[in-house]
Amino acid sequence: MRGRFVSAVLIAVAGLFAFPLLAVAGPTTCPADGFCFEEGTIEGGGLALSDSHGANVPVGSVIGVAAAPPSFGENWSITIAVPFPAVDIPGVSFQELGLLEPGTQTLSDVITGGLTSINVLDQTLNMSFFFLSDSDEGGQLFCTAACNLLTEDGTFQQVPGTSFQFFFPGEDMHTFHVYVESDLESPVPTPEPASLVLVGTALVGLGVTGGWRALRRRVS
Repeated sequence: MRGRFVSAVLIAVAGLFAFPLLAVAGPTTCPADGFCFEEGTIEGGGLALSDSHGANVPVGSVIGVAAAPPSFGENWSITIAVPFPAVDIPGVSFQELGLLEPGTQTLSDVITGGLTSINVLDQTLNMSFFFLSDSDEGGQLFCTAACNLLTEDGTFQQVPGTSFQFFFPGEDMHTFHVYVESDLESPVPTPEPASLVLVGTALVGLGVTGGWRALRRRVS
């Protein structure tokens, strides 16, 4: 009787956690420190890329988005110009990013071709890059060996290593990031390791109970 009770408890606990754990969602609106790009479907099919910026980015910042001739899929050319004060020590950096489809882990979008510059005369930080998206028309996206990879989750995801920095003497560093929100397809949930451990624990409990019963029969 005791073994049956222990087995039932183990199964119940494992059942609570057997389903995939929910991932921690990112922001659904453009963060205050962000230059944001949102991919969405337009009427009649195809994709559109809209831009926005957070409340704390420097006044006078300019974002440009233009369609680029694609070899396949949907491509955009993006430029960002950010003014900085004369007393500031500025910096700008870019790293390539690949966004992966949940489940299949195939490339869905790539941010690549980044160029950065600091224009001391105009006091602007400049960044340009391409946003490449796949399509149902075929073709293959690819990343270089230095490409960062993230699984897309439908929220605004920060592009690693891609930012504008302002350093005012005597103050902390001010950093402004680039975020992208990909047009998420239906995700395929995968079990978390913790869930698999709990299911295994329940199975072990069943095995122990069965062995205990068999031992009792032999003794009696």
